Amino acid sequence: MAKRRRAALEAEDADFETTEGVKAIGSFEEMGIKDDLLRGIYQYGFEKPSAIQQRAVTPIIQGRDVIAQAQSGTGKSSMIALTVCQIVDTSVREVQALIVSPTRELASQTEKVILAIGDFINIQAHACIGGKSEGEDMSKLEYGVHVVSGTPGRVCDMIKRRTLRTRAIKLLVLDESDEMLSRGFKDQIYDVYRYLPPDLQVVLISATLPHEILEMTNKFMTDPVRILVKRDELTLELKRTQSDRERGRKRESESERSHGSGRGRGSDREERKEKKKVENNEFDDDDDNGRRNNRSLKSRHERSPEHHRNGKRSHRSHSPPQPHASTAANGKPLDEVTNSRGAEQMNDEDDSVAKMKAAEEALEEKQKQKPSFELSGKLAAETNRFRGVTLLFNEPPEARKPDIKWRLYVFKAGEVLNEPLYIHRQSCYLFGRERRVADIPTDHPSCSKQHAVIQFRQVENEEPDGTVSKQIRPYIMDLGSTNKTFVNESPIEPQRYYELRERDTIKFGNSSREYVLLHENSIG
Repeated sequence: MAKRRRAALEAEDADFETTEGVKAIGSFEEMGIKDDLLRGIYQYGFEKPSAIQQRAVTPIIQGRDVIAQAQSGTGKSSMIALTVCQIVDTSVREVQALIVSPTRELASQTEKVILAIGDFINIQAHACIGGKSEGEDMSKLEYGVHVVSGTPGRVCDMIKRRTLRTRAIKLLVLDESDEMLSRGFKDQIYDVYRYLPPDLQVVLISATLPHEILEMTNKFMTDPVRILVKRDELTLELKRTQSDRERGRKRESESERSHGSGRGRGSDREERKEKKKVENNEFDDDDDNGRRNNRSLKSRHERSPEHHRNGKRSHRSHSPPQPHASTAANGKPLDEVTNSRGAEQMNDEDDSVAKMKAAEEALEEKQKQKPSFELSGKLAAETNRFRGVTLLFNEPPEARKPDIKWRLYVFKAGEVLNEPLYIHRQSCYLFGRERRVADIPTDHPSCSKQHAVIQFRQVENEEPDGTVSKQIRPYIMDLGSTNKTFVNESPIEPQRYYELRERDTIKFGNSSREYVLLHENSIG
């Protein structure tokens, strides 16, 4: 059924040509990519951009809407990862790019490639897909990530729950759009789009372009750049890749023939010891990390007699060549071992994905152990109820995001506690013990669940020459707390705005913590 539907889509594929003026850029350096991102690209194993990457990366980085017609296996996942990593500002822990894919596997693969390529820029990405715990998604999104890669159903659900905040999203990527339509995800895609900011950049990637896709582009996009990678270009590129692999195998084979007798008994002894550890399962096996470690160690012993007798699939081995130049240790001809090594090389990608996943989980474990002082921004301006909690506050019409980078420095007993709290990324911040709605939790028992709010408001200011200008100033309001809010040691009346000044000190209830208000231009 799915094949017939796909064939029908291909049959009604509309005429599609590359936009005039689109140039093919032959190297990553010429694309203007950040140096740290280039390091990640080369570490991942890329040497030259593929046909789709040569044409699509630059328009996307420049902020244009793009329609790219590309088949699977043309490097589109890495093209998505590259452009996302270039566009995202990693100093702001908000979701800035959303990638929607038809399957869990594709969404997870895209997340892994982003994490691998963006290793040196410290990018945070999360796969928001079905089949995983919703609590895990909520925890990860509340901690803060830069990129979300997910399936339409789960992404739409997280947005409607207000766990996935969309206000900072500037790029939407619809991967394999024709496949999503064939699976009946059209309504979810439109629902997701309705929640996104109006000045959104959209990138649509599809193997075919039926009328449903073009209808979607008319609604989502503004003057899109069209990119078509012709089949003969893909065929030529595939032939070159296969030729490069064949030459690599020949060089490896010649190298082993010339250095086949260079391994001594010491390395044999070490290999036997490591193999025994693998057989006895003496490695950490708490999570997938342990299993990956075992797989990684097993890959060093792929050429052992037991491995060939069991017919196991091999990854590329990095162990030194066997003692004799013409035969392997298992008595088989070297040509036969070389052929099996060629198959191992084809599985390099599986090995690299395993390594990427291990690195990602190690990073997640490190972050779990580190306290988070980031802001979660859960205060909703458009509704008085959020996550089942009735909010005691609604933002006024004059609410604005500040144009100055304000910060709260937290002191206890005269000493600074950790990093400052940055309060310039949204228009208001709710303080209190109710973590489901508080932007900045105040866990002291004397604090109320919704204690106070700092609100940035646009107000008119009369200049000395009589002219009136508008400024965005910080105000604080106590929300009827039991033990009051204090500004410069003086309690403030509830339900009234009090303007805050630079170096003001704020306290909540009987807590000994003091919050000192400063901004980026504060002196001393």
